[in-house]
Amino acid sequence: MRVGFLLFVGFFLWTIAFAQEKNPFELTQSKSNPTMQVVKTTDTSSLGQTKSLPDPTNPFEVVNRKKEQVVADSNKSGQGKLIPAESIKDKEISHDSSTQKDTNFYFVTLLTLLLFLTILVSLNRSLLLKINQSLLNENMMKYLHRNQVSNFQFTYLLLYFYFFCNLGMFLFFVFKYLNILDGYSNVAVYGICLGIACLIYFTKHIVMWILSWVFPVEKEMDQYSFTTQNFNIILGLYLTPVNIFLAFGTTNMFNYLLVIGICLVILFYILRQMRGLMLSSRFLPNNFFHFFIYLCATEIAPILLVAKSIYTF
Repeated sequence: MRVGFLLFVGFFLWTIAFAQEKNPFELTQSKSNPTMQVVKTTDTSSLGQTKSLPDPTNPFEVVNRKKEQVVADSNKSGQGKLIPAESIKDKEISHDSSTQKDTNFYFVTLLTLLLFLTILVSLNRSLLLKINQSLLNENMMKYLHRNQVSNFQFTYLLLYFYFFCNLGMFLFFVFKYLNILDGYSNVAVYGICLGIACLIYFTKHIVMWILSWVFPVEKEMDQYSFTTQNFNIILGLYLTPVNIFLAFGTTNMFNYLLVIGICLVILFYILRQMRGLMLSSRFLPNNFFHFFIYLCATEIAPILLVAKSIYTF
């Protein structure tokens, strides 16, 4: 028994010693697939130097490559071109900076207009209420006209200037949407839009003053000029929230807000023309041709000329 037990222990120890010589968990490097290869390079900038190239068969090898992005070329159907990521980042940075400039311009301009409106309302709040009532009340319109003729109020001119500023701002957003004067700065485009709004209505008032001086329609022309001023003042107030949402609203709201603003301008224009027809009711039956000439010369022609000049420019 002792001899058998000793033989069994000896055989067990010999088996353990043989297993230690061949470890199944030992990692051996294959000679046929080395992880790194040392090759000679014949680069003109570094002759005789060696470079360690990564093994393409190793999925865990870290390879330093220049980041490139495939961007589909719209001019070539189905083809693409490689654009470095640095140029794309530069474009994104320039776009972000231009967007930030636009936001700053909107904020400063609209804040200035709101402060200006606050000052005007604090000066004479009841005047705005009366002007709003006069749009649909002819007697209130005549009452305000008599008061303005007898006792001139400078607040009227300031409110009218506020209308020009808001109309210019709305035209600014229309120009941005149509990509008109895209290469100019925001201040320059807004100045052009403000100048267009002032030119249209100043020309209109000058023509009406000349007609009242040439023809015996001084009273009617004076009333119509005052009516135009009142309608535009209220239109400037309604354009204020439209401009604010156009500046700081979402992209999906932009098109709808432009349509709302254009509809407001058209609505006030139609109401103003109806009031003008009521003022000229006693001249219209016998002088329809002259009224048609006035309508084309002072209402339609300036807008068409300005639009043509803008697209030509």
